[in-house]
Amino acid sequence: MDIPSRQRVMPVKSKIVAQFRHPSGPLGALAGRIMAARPSNRLRNEKTVELLDLQPDSHVLEIGCGPGLALSKCASVVTSGRVVGLDHSGVMIRQARNRLERQGVADRVALIEGGIEILARWPDSFDRIFSLNVIQFLGDKPGFFRAAFDALVQGGLCLTTYQPRLDTDGSRTARRMIASIEDTLHAVGFENVTEIEIIGGATPAICVVGQKSDRHRSQSAKKTKGDS
Repeated sequence: MDIPSRQRVMPVKSKIVAQFRHPSGPLGALAGRIMAARPSNRLRNEKTVELLDLQPDSHVLEIGCGPGLALSKCASVVTSGRVVGLDHSGVMIRQARNRLERQGVADRVALIEGGIEILARWPDSFDRIFSLNVIQFLGDKPGFFRAAFDALVQGGLCLTTYQPRLDTDGSRTARRMIASIEDTLHAVGFENVTEIEIIGGATPAICVVGQKSDRHRSQSAKKTKGDS
């Protein structure tokens, strides 16, 4: 029996879509190329990096750096600080490294293969931590944002951009996710939580920004003083 072409294609498409969670092998490499080429993804990366308001001496971390689109933009601004890209996919780390080398900024970026558990033993703090379309793949969102909170300097910002994909009810899906992100940021301890729509339309891209307030530094100082 001849299988209709649509039925033959759909399983392959589903396999490619699944690779966006944890790219590996040839299909993972293809998923990375799709991420790098898709116009909406490129715009989402560009707008999110603009919101970081980076300075030459910024210390910035991208969690789930993918093929390195945002990292290359960060490295074009951060010349004396530090840019770090973290991804649990070796395929994405290699694609990001190749992109940064082609653009001549590889020496400004540290690429680390692994998950957020690495942040617990990371020796430095960051003034900016961000992710793009990573949050929907996380089972433990509070743990993710706690790790980001602990790795930030006082006054540092955490930016989380989300845009639904392959969803016929994109706007409602986005709003549900954004509400969940905001609730979790507040619960972890972030303040001044705001949302910014960076791409409009039926499937909007929205960035949620939370700040690690200086108030936590004063509380920590009081505790230390009282213990002495």
